[in-house]
Amino acid sequence: MLYILCLYILIGIVALLVAGWRILTRRMPNMKGKHVVITGGSSGLGIALAKEAFNNGAAHVTLIARKQEQLEAASAKIPHKEDQAIHIISADVTNVESLQNAFNQIKDLGLKIDYLFPNAGYARPGEFDQLPIEEFKNLMNVNGIGAILSTRMAYTLLNEGAHITFSGSICSLLTFSGYAAYGPSKFALKGFADTIRNEFSHKSIHVHMGIYSSMDSPGFAIENKYKPTACAAIEGTANLFSPETIAKYVYWGINRNDYFIYTEILTFFIINVSYGIAPSNNIFADLFFAPFVPIIRYFTVKYIDGLAGLPNENKPKND
Repeated sequence: MLYILCLYILIGIVALLVAGWRILTRRMPNMKGKHVVITGGSSGLGIALAKEAFNNGAAHVTLIARKQEQLEAASAKIPHKEDQAIHIISADVTNVESLQNAFNQIKDLGLKIDYLFPNAGYARPGEFDQLPIEEFKNLMNVNGIGAILSTRMAYTLLNEGAHITFSGSICSLLTFSGYAAYGPSKFALKGFADTIRNEFSHKSIHVHMGIYSSMDSPGFAIENKYKPTACAAIEGTANLFSPETIAKYVYWGINRNDYFIYTEILTFFIINVSYGIAPSNNIFADLFFAPFVPIIRYFTVKYIDGLAGLPNENKPKND
């Protein structure tokens, strides 16, 4: 028993050392001469990823979004040097023909892709029986199918050593009351990322799954208009991050070739409780917390089930 306890303490010490090393060795990737493609590039995280890409030396950034005027406004907010170029392409990620045309334009520019961010997405919370039926389809099409199609269309343009980073959320691992339409779309996204990570494991294509916390963005403000009371209460346990902060974590994670990219300790616990078969960022931390996983899972279920019974004081509003 003493031997097991000593081994457990040793694992904990090593886990702390690894965690400390990961923090101390945070580095941005050298993106000099690279090309970055971002769907959902006209707002929020898309703009932040573009800014950080140029800060890291990227030569080209291509923003893809539906509305041309929003793309033009976004591009004006992204500073870059004379030897750096920003390209904007209007396309709908749920439309095969539109998306194919977008990537054909990239090909016509003579560009390959080094960093792909299938980032287009949105959230529409609501109680299951109150959500418009079309939202179930729309959310799956944009958040799930849109990312899959973007990856498929980009595939032949990917350079050797390219990185694909998906914009997931806590709901890619743990979903709850209020996210009956949004949660499944983010679960589907992680399922796709897990699949191609394995399929590409013998190719020089790196796949990353972002598990992002709540983000202070225009989309989040719209989302809160519809968020049921129980959903807001459960989600309130997580921190709110700026798109710029999350973008920095994304590039740090890419540079370390982490599979899961996240911003806070709460997400680490959720990953350990529910991530399934996927690469670990810190195997020693996983081992140290393993005995607590059933306990965390038990009390998490009790907690979210308790909050799910809160009466909804934020009734749906007309769009």
